[in-house]
Amino acid sequence: MRCMVIVKGNKESEAGVLPSPEILNAMGKFNEELVKAGILTPDEPVRFVHWLVRQAIYSLLAPAERLYREARPMRIYEGATEVILDSLARQLVKRHGAGQGSAE
Repeated sequence: MRCMVIVKGNKESEAGVLPSPEILNAMGKFNEELVKAGILTPDEPVRFVHWLVRQAIYSLLAPAERLYREARPMRIYEGATEVILDSLARQLVKRHGAGQGSAE
């Protein structure tokens, strides 16, 4: 399983030093436990199995972290052509299905 490792910024992480093998192994075991518990999908990209689980985790994030996560896609979309946006939308619908987050 492939995953992204996010660590709190410090002198070592800013210098590009990777976490220790012990930390990486512990994180890998934790992700495997999440898969076994049915919270994450075992395929790539790693995702939460249900949008309600994703929303529950998201609600626990600090407001500044939520703001950063919401602003990041906007930076990606800025300056994109209609063709690129249409292609992205088709890929998202194909991968995640339509209307998961609708208010219906």
